[in-house]
Formats: sequence, C-alpha cells, structure tokens
Amino acid sequence: MDSYLLPLKQKASVYPEEKYHPYKTPFFSTAEKRIQLLQPATPYSPVFSELSIESSEEPFKCGAEIPITINYYIVGETAENYSTDILYMVLSKGAIVHHGHETVEVEESTGVRKGKVSFNLSVHVELAPVVQVVVYSVLPSENIISASKNFEIEKCFRNKVSLQFSPSKAVPGEKNNLDVSAHPGSLCGLSAIDQSVFLLESGNRLNADKDPVVNKGLLCLKSSIHNLTNTYTTVLLAYTFSLSGEKEIREQLLKDLDNVAIVESALDESDSLSVEISSYVLLAVLTTGQLTTADLGYANRIVSWLVKQQNPYGGFSSSQDTVFSSEGSSTITVKSAPGHSYTFDMNQNKKLLYQERSLQDVPGKYSIDVKRSICVSVQTSLFYNVPTPTEISSLNITVNTEGNCTKSFDHTLTIKFSVQ
Repeated sequence: MDSYLLPLKQKASVYPEEKYHPYKTPFFSTAEKRIQLLQPATPYSPVFSELSIESSEEPFKCGAEIPITINYYIVGETAENYSTDILYMVLSKGAIVHHGHETVEVEESTGVRKGKVSFNLSVHVELAPVVQVVVYSVLPSENIISASKNFEIEKCFRNKVSLQFSPSKAVPGEKNNLDVSAHPGSLCGLSAIDQSVFLLESGNRLNADKDPVVNKGLLCLKSSIHNLTNTYTTVLLAYTFSLSGEKEIREQLLKDLDNVAIVESALDESDSLSVEISSYVLLAVLTTGQLTTADLGYANRIVSWLVKQQNPYGGFSSSQDTVFSSEGSSTITVKSAPGHSYTFDMNQNKKLLYQERSLQDVPGKYSIDVKRSICVSVQTSLFYNVPTPTEISSLNITVNTEGNCTKSFDHTLTIKFSVQ
C-alpha cells in the first residue's frame, strides 16, 4: 500500500463561513460585546469561618500603646446563642512576650456572624525589630480557626536618651551648654566636629550650575551684602562668593574687610575669633582663578600674622581655628649640619595630623628639603626657662549630675556638659 502526506491547512476568521475578498477590495470586520453596568461592591462574606488581623502602615513606636484589632467571621456552627474565646499570643525572637484572650458572644443566626475585638500591646525595646501576633479560636464544632501577622518595630534604645543645646544657636567663641538626660547605667559619649573642615575637601567647591538650590541660596545672599554690619558674616560671604566664582561681589566684600582690618597692632596675641576671621580672609583671597602679585602680597601679610598666633604645638587658641589642608603628597626632610635628619611624610590621610620631632643639635643650623609640590606649614619652637605648667585648655568640659541613683532604676540621670 502506498502512503501519502497530505497538506493540512487551518484558518481562523471572524466570519462563521469562509469568505474571499477580491484583490484590493476594502472590507471590514464587526464584533459585539455586552458590558454590564457597574455594580456596587458587596460586603465581604466568607464561605467558612475565619479570623483576620488588621494591618499597620507604619512601624510601631517604642513606648506606645498600640491597639491590635482582630476581625472574626463565624459561618453556621449552631443556631443557638453561645460564647467562644479568641486567644492571642505575641511572639518576639521566638519567645512569647504577651498573651491573653477575649470572649465573644455569638448571637443566634443561620447566616454569617461577624465582629471585631482588640487588645493593647505595650511596645518596648525587647520587641524590636519585629513581633508576630498569632490568634486562634475553637468553635462549637471543634474546628479551629487561626490567623497571624508580623508587625515591624522602630529602632530604639534600651534606655531613653535626650540631648539639647542651650542656646540652640551660637556664634564662634560663645559658651554653649549641652544637656544630656539618660537612665542610670547608660553609656554617654561626646564628640564635636567643626563642619567647616569639610569645605576644604577636594570636590566640595560651590557651583551654581550643579544645583538649583545652591543658585537660589546665592541669590538670597546677594540681596543682603549691602547691609552687613558684622565682620564675621562679611568674611563668610566673601569666602562663599569666592568659591562660587562671583568675582565682583568677592572683590567688593574683600574691600570692605580691608577697610576694617587692623594692619598693625602692638599686641601679638589675639582671640580665637580674630584668628578664624583672618583665616577665612586668607581662604577668600587665595580662592580665585588667577592670583596677582597684589593678592600674594596681601596673603603673605595675613600668613605672617597667623604664624605669630600659633602656639608651640602648631595650633591656635581653639581647636576650631586649627584647620590645615594639603592636597597631593610630599616628603619633607629636615637636616642639621652634623648630619642628623628628620623625615615627615605628608599626604591626604595626614593633612590634619600634627607631626613633630625633637631636634638634637641645639644650637645649630638646619636645612629643609621638600620633594614634590605641596603646601605645608613648618614651625620651629624653642623652649627655655620653662615655668611650672598651669592648667590651661582650649576645650573645657564640666559635668554636673542630677538624680538619685541609689533608688529605683526608673529615675532619670541628667548630665550637663558645659563647653567653653
């Protein structure tokens, strides 16, 4: 018997019967669909009995009383009135931290009996970071219905800690108090950083083209430069507009500062604020695209005055004034005539590191050799007839404690820091 492979052709069409259309003859297809009118949403009506726990959009806050709501739906079971218990448990880190029950009175009905019960959960640090609520109930038919849900707890401390500055705002050189309140047994630390240090980092140059918010801020500052009466504010604006490249405003502010500058003084010492103001003037003068001979001469006079204000350890009267920035890396070698040498490595990681060596050949002649290009400050200090040291510090912290720690641990310990 011979076998043949016959071609099988399938075709889909919107017409009940196959129709052929002549070449280049337009034709159209039609369709019909019935759409029902929008019906109002029907209330939820489960087929079987069930429990559900209402969700929370936000994490639970420590120290709060949070109501946990349980919805119950009971279908069938019995036509008589009866009562049942809804039991609940709260688990955290695998342990039961809270439990209880609520009694529900179910009325006689052949349909769905529904309602809700709730209990309050006291949120404390031991519950973080998440708690699980489990609920269940045993029905008259001995069927068990249950539900569970996880709730996030916000991050919080075991001991409540609060701090506050008094006054909330202060100018450089002004005394400020920091009040820290905490429970007994709390470990409190204090760290202070001058945020202006980060302006000296590479890449932290203001540019109006980078951010529209900066541009709006500069416009706001421009409107106030004609009514300046505070020297500290003037010098900050001069440095700000130097960073942003506003040459005309920069030159005007530097001219105003030069008019109030004390060129010569019989006193070599000055306060912390004068050192900081002079340092910002120096930064404003040097922060420009092209430095002229006049700019370098003006900056040299400021540097000469600042060097006289340094203490023997390279710093000034306050830690806020001791700001030094170096870009790049270099090696500095100090040599004496007899052949003793001292090497200092300077790089980005050591730009705020104070380095010193004790010179052995005194009196003597020394030479300084610098490799590669870098800006550093080198200082030599000679000590003689050293008096008995006195207790002088640029940062003074006094601590006063309030509270009775011998009583219950519910008492609060208040620590007050006085920074000068």
